Amino acid sequence: MEKQEIKITDSKWPVIIKESGKGDVEAECPFFPDCKAKGDSEVEVLQEIGFKITRKIEETRSVN
Repeated sequence: MEKQEIKITDSKWPVIIKESGKGDVEAECPFFPDCKAKGDSEVEVLQEIGFKITRKIEETRSVN
């Protein structure tokens, strides 16, 4: 059975977290293209997603 929930990052962007019955965790920020992460723990994928969001905003100086 797969569990799914929505979390809000420190920078206030929603992130969808999916956890499979096998223990794999995936995260996705739907507001940014190619903003996905996969890992062994929720903490790990949230850190990676946070980094991707920050990098996108810094590179483009925009959220679009």
